[in-house]
Amino acid sequence: MSATDAVREGARRPEFSQHLSRTIVLEGAPTRLECKVSGCPAPEVRWLKDRRSLGDDVSYEATCEEAELYALCVGATYSEHAGWYSCVARNDVGTAVSEAKLTVERAYHSALRPSRNVGAATHLTRPWEPSVVDPMCDVLSGVSVVG
Repeated sequence: MSATDAVREGARRPEFSQHLSRTIVLEGAPTRLECKVSGCPAPEVRWLKDRRSLGDDVSYEATCEEAELYALCVGATYSEHAGWYSCVARNDVGTAVSEAKLTVERAYHSALRPSRNVGAATHLTRPWEPSVVDPMCDVLSGVSVVG
């Protein structure tokens, strides 16, 4: 028996015990995608967005926090981060992939959202943006009521 055959006897292809899960996050909030994958030898893990390598994009941080727990973190999530993410685990025996969609929703200030009983003609013209509010200013500037 060769050394390669001896290594392959205990070898296992990568297998996910926890897959990535669909995530919905508010714009500007941090995001964490995580999964657990094992294999023998330990797999090499790569992250993809929309089937493309993340390369050296500094808005992402890939970590391995425990022996089998891998995470991809974004400090502040924006619309350009939305898409399909893949964790690709590969070793000498095989490859496994886990995929999930990240959806980024625009944040609107709840005080400016129309309530369900307001007529359909009421709408917001822009999302809420955190800022210092002068008490003498009209708090509803930027809100249009049509109709």
